[in-house]
Amino acid sequence: MKYILIFFILIKIFSEPEGEQESKPFFRVYPIYRFEECEWAVRPFICHKCILKNEKYAQKIYFYKNKPPYREHGCYTKSKGFVVLDE
Repeated sequence: MKYILIFFILIKIFSEPEGEQESKPFFRVYPIYRFEECEWAVRPFICHKCILKNEKYAQKIYFYKNKPPYREHGCYTKSKGFVVLDE
């Protein structure tokens, strides 16, 4: 127990301060399987491309301190991971 406490204290000391961290990405995968379901997606044309490739529509959102959120849109599969698609 004592070693675990020391370990967490060392991590806190040597890690970056929370104030300097620029973004915390949020990743979400939408359960979309038909073209009709792409109507409510943020980028429906990217959603259509994903369905044609038999992949799921996904987005990664970065949150910055002094800027609005930045979103990346693309397709996701377990084997390839997240792949950003250009508009």
